[in-house]
Amino acid sequence: MKILITGFPSVGKTTLCKKIFHALKDEIKIGGMITEEIREQGKRVGFKMTDLSSGKEGILAHVDFKSNKRIGKYGVDIEELENIGISALENAMQCDLIILDEIGPMELLSKRFSDKVEEIFAMPKNILATIHFRSRHPIRNRRDVELYILNEANRNWVAEEIINRIRREEL
Repeated sequence: MKILITGFPSVGKTTLCKKIFHALKDEIKIGGMITEEIREQGKRVGFKMTDLSSGKEGILAHVDFKSNKRIGKYGVDIEELENIGISALENAMQCDLIILDEIGPMELLSKRFSDKVEEIFAMPKNILATIHFRSRHPIRNRRDVELYILNEANRNWVAEEIINRIRREEL
């Protein structure tokens, strides 16, 4: 099962991934990465990545980063993405479920990361990934991928549906 979650910013894509991770982590082996906002005084100033297996964290992007790789106001740290993100995905290849939050413009600045995403989706693995709502990445068009468009009205039942589907498949 390969599931892609999309939706507008702040609709709950990362929260959904974390909810599924916490609901299933004692039942099956889960690996991958989560990307979360960094907020200061109520304003988003960057994004951090967390490797779900090791807990290792790194800053993917920040308004204060001086980088030639930029998305909007954020400088993107490609080296950090490749050190933490690719490592998290490589380790997750041995897991029952791979969580990849998110396939977005910042992450896709790295060819190595993009190639690793393609490699993972080519594997016969259960994958839960989020993808930027405007992304035209070819993964969206794969025949073996189910796309959920998350919104405030459906985000709770979508999480429960995915948890139940994974439990049925893994038992």
